[in-house]
Amino acid sequence: MDIKKLEELQRKGLKVRDWNGKPLNDEPASKYNAVKSTSTMIDGHSFPSKLERDVAETLMLLQKAGVISDLRFQHCIDVGPDTRWKVDFSYTEKGETVFHEAKGMENETYRRKKKLFAKYRSEELRISKRTSKRNHRIVEVINGRR
Repeated sequence: MDIKKLEELQRKGLKVRDWNGKPLNDEPASKYNAVKSTSTMIDGHSFPSKLERDVAETLMLLQKAGVISDLRFQHCIDVGPDTRWKVDFSYTEKGETVFHEAKGMENETYRRKKKLFAKYRSEELRISKRTSKRNHRIVEVINGRR
């Protein structure tokens, strides 16, 4: 591709990539090829992926219906000695604190923090994953030590 064609595509806002999938227009590739949501803002909150946005939408509806309360985004918690985790959501349901993760790609760090959560935390952790293009569901529930 010649330089003029590349500049024309960049002016149009198109993301141009080389044969290895790396962006040519100085935009860093997203981690694990996560798809940024096109409508990233919901009630003033921005989300790094479509899945996280969709889970947030569901939780906001549950809060409006009175099923949950005190919904928080990107809540930092301690999950063990010298280990912090920024969970996607936290809320209160039936008087109990619940943490909720919208998970696409699982990596080793995530699996380690999940084990630490089960060992050191007493709350519940719910993990949602994508089931189809627009749907998601809770696929795993971890009950911390009681």
